Amino acid sequence: MAVTKKDDFLETAFDLGQWFETHWRSVLRGAGIFVLAAVVIAAVFGWRQQRVKQATRALESGTAAFNRSAASQFSDIDALADALVFFEKAEAKAGGSAPGPLATYYRGVTLHRLGRADEATEALERFVGQASGESPLDWAGRALLAQLHADAGDSARAIALLEEVIGEDSAYPVEQALLQLGLVQQSTGDAAAARRSWQRIVDEYAATSSARQARELLGS
Repeated sequence: MAVTKKDDFLETAFDLGQWFETHWRSVLRGAGIFVLAAVVIAAVFGWRQQRVKQATRALESGTAAFNRSAASQFSDIDALADALVFFEKAEAKAGGSAPGPLATYYRGVTLHRLGRADEATEALERFVGQASGESPLDWAGRALLAQLHADAGDSARAIALLEEVIGEDSAYPVEQALLQLGLVQQSTGDAAAARRSWQRIVDEYAATSSARQARELLGS
């Protein structure tokens, strides 16, 4: 008698049934492991999402406190201290998620405003090290870090950072960075380099307030 496709199907189904009767414990155990893995993945994802939400809330609270202090020309030290606590919390909660770099940046700025220069430098070095260069804050962080290094006497590091800030990819006002660069160069005794930086402002950014300051510096 010829074997039909239906017969093949029934035979295969029978074989699978026998195999399941023999190995059902292993099958269920494997399915349990799969379900457990899915539950763990879902739990980890949910935990991470919750951490990001907590980081975002802390970042928003820190920014609000920082802005309160800014409104008082940063004379409200208590608001700055509150902001620092929130930024530290946001940084700790964020991990590698989006609020993390922002929290690091604002923590550095807040430490700077509190007069804690060494800690501010450490925070901003961390921020600059992970910055992509796509946000204006990436370049503002470099400019502030350059100022901190200049104030600490590390002119070489300050100049290197400012040369990055005046590059073509920068999202920072180049004329302001050039003004700052000239001052650092002047502090090292390189008056010629300082004058070149300031002259570039006058030539290329004549309508800016930085150009007015550059003219005054060139005339002094």
